[in-house]
Amino acid sequence: MRVYECPCPECGAFTEILWRHIEFPEGQPEAAAFRCPHCQALIHESHKPEMVKRARWRATAPAVLGHAGFRLNALVSLLANASWGKLAAEFLRAKDGHRHLAGVREHGARRALKEQADEIDEAELLGRVEGFDLDHIPAEALAVTCGVDVQQDRLEISILGHSRDGTVFLLAHVTIWGSPHDDDTWVELDKLLQQRWRQPAWWLAQDGRCGDRCR
Repeated sequence: MRVYECPCPECGAFTEILWRHIEFPEGQPEAAAFRCPHCQALIHESHKPEMVKRARWRATAPAVLGHAGFRLNALVSLLANASWGKLAAEFLRAKDGHRHLAGVREHGARRALKEQADEIDEAELLGRVEGFDLDHIPAEALAVTCGVDVQQDRLEISILGHSRDGTVFLLAHVTIWGSPHDDDTWVELDKLLQQRWRQPAWWLAQDGRCGDRCR
């Protein structure tokens, strides 16, 4: 349970930089900056490399011995695509497409990104469920991939469909119980990967070369 904390170049206090500390003028995400929660100084992006260089890991549960977890988010990345301005712009684009992504707070001329846990409306969530699975693969899914997470006593498998425009469909999640050290566990996975599923061949059906469904 260790968190990555950066020092403020103004007051020297350490902070785990979170979305709620990022602010920018209305309509100008490229001007995003870090608001120090200790001294309230607004820190420009140009200070980030030095802040990250002097950062530290702080254990939030020091009593736990023998193993450790680490929490790190993109706001401290030095990659060009992870600048505060680009992350703010990306956040706003995602927010416009999904009103429950996060809360946005107006504060004078600034727009602050605020961490917020929205209450989940179960009826609304169920209403968003789409009717596709391995027996009803969407026509847009032109390729199917499988990701396997290996655990001590099982394999967790996610089967995804991929469309030409980058949309990803979660078609199924399968659990295979068994030790990854046992051949039988992998044999069962091989059997899963050798399966074939039907998909609506709408691009072929248009000229009559295929029926409503084909492999």
